[in-house]
Amino acid sequence: MKLVFISNYLSPHQKPFCDAAWKATGGQFCFVATTAMTAWRTLSGFKELKAPYLVDISSSANKEVQSIIDGADAVITDAENLDLTRKRYEAGRLTFRCSERLFKSRLRYLKAPIHWLKAWKTRRMYFLCSSAYTAQDVNLLGFFKNRCYKWGYFPEMKTYKSLDVLMQQKEEKIEAPLGVSILWVARPIGWKHPELAIKLAEYLKQHDCDFHLKMIGSGSLDEKCRALIRSKKLDGCVKMTGALPMNEARSAMERSEIFIFTSDRNEGWGAVMNESMNSACAVVANNAIGSVPYLVEDGISGLTYSSEQRFYENVKWLIEHPVERQKMGRAAYKTITEIWNAEIAARNLLQLIDDLQHGRDTSIKCGPCSKA
Repeated sequence: MKLVFISNYLSPHQKPFCDAAWKATGGQFCFVATTAMTAWRTLSGFKELKAPYLVDISSSANKEVQSIIDGADAVITDAENLDLTRKRYEAGRLTFRCSERLFKSRLRYLKAPIHWLKAWKTRRMYFLCSSAYTAQDVNLLGFFKNRCYKWGYFPEMKTYKSLDVLMQQKEEKIEAPLGVSILWVARPIGWKHPELAIKLAEYLKQHDCDFHLKMIGSGSLDEKCRALIRSKKLDGCVKMTGALPMNEARSAMERSEIFIFTSDRNEGWGAVMNESMNSACAVVANNAIGSVPYLVEDGISGLTYSSEQRFYENVKWLIEHPVERQKMGRAAYKTITEIWNAEIAARNLLQLIDDLQHGRDTSIKCGPCSKA
């Protein structure tokens, strides 16, 4: 089966799926990159990646790229590259549009006519929803009903020789000898809400909780956050490290007991959710984040919240209930290693393609490519 994925550039969050698709199709997979990697991604530690299936549209003849796309059995594309697949979906050939939610902010509802036009043009396509809220958004436009399937991002998955050893490592409190280790990883910018992590620390301190919070990332609110930590006299229990290489951030997850994810609805997916769950952290995450309703079974593989107070209470409860905290960390690990990872996504996508080619709805019951 020939499969083509068209997107801006090959990122570390996409490469594991692409590697798995290359393997699953017996080398009949192609990733068409349409732009260069953005500067801020490079500054964040992302490197330009190479792969045998990578075709850079800027260095290839247009006819060659179009031939690859036209000759594929199935194509995945984002909204920015619809022109490359126009002939396919106008002819009713199997094509998937892939996107996070359309209306990340309420302001975007004002642009609904633009989204409606794009949806109308691609009404014969199927939709891979890289957010639990994408199907709702496109259905509001009146399109893709019963043609939306769960999708997402699939960063590198690690399997550990012994989950027991990993959990014991967290309990040893190597980096947080004074209490339960809590981790926040993001760029300190407005819609990531780093101030909520600091306000959480203040709340926990007021309630005499034994904890230590580490915040990893660099952004426009760095100084404001450091000033807030000083003003609240939280220097002894909150540490901001600035940006760290991806492998160091991942190591911090493996040493942390609780991972907090405070972004709002502007977080289309949030790959740190996959990574922290894969690291067996007990997660507490805002339910408005795109990946959360897909990945987290509330009370089983993590805790979700929709209010600030509930966020504080959830973290406090996990600190006070170590047995349940470990159970959730183990369940989170199982979710990633058994359901939401690149290999399963590639396998499920090929099954979905086969189902659709033979006039069936998806036979996948849960996880990637199940009904959204």
